[in-house]
Amino acid sequence: MRLDLATRTLFSEFQEHCFTRVALEHQLKATGTFVRKKIKEKEYWYVQQYTEGKITQQYYGSADKGRTAEIMKTRAERQRQQAMFKKIRLQEARQAAMLRRGGV
Repeated sequence: MRLDLATRTLFSEFQEHCFTRVALEHQLKATGTFVRKKIKEKEYWYVQQYTEGKITQQYYGSADKGRTAEIMKTRAERQRQQAMFKKIRLQEARQAAMLRRGGV
């Protein structure tokens, strides 16, 4: 079966979105989230990750202003990446439906 140019182009865009989503998904899973803990009246930051189904925490540093500002920037970037991930998944779903209608 021969597909028309529009369907082939859509399939190419679909593949590109899939590759981007997978890379972003791996990046999001590889980076941990920051958790603040209070120990003996002092606050500290830890990086929390899921490794082989278990939660692990690694010390990051004390909760001073500079480090906290850095972590807030990192959190904002992670939220931006998560929003992009959701947007890409929605685009993929729409493109997959169009491809099915196009005979793929």
